[in-house]
Amino acid sequence: WTFPYTEKGSKVDVAIRNREVEAEVVDMPFIPPFNKR
Repeated sequence: WTFPYTEKGSKVDVAIRNREVEAEVVDMPFIPPFNKR
């Protein structure tokens, strides 16, 4: 699925969704940078 980085509140959306799909996106290279925020 796609990440709503461009939408408003993307930081909050990603932070919450990241926890659910952390295992699925653990292999993605664009997750570590956002995970630290």
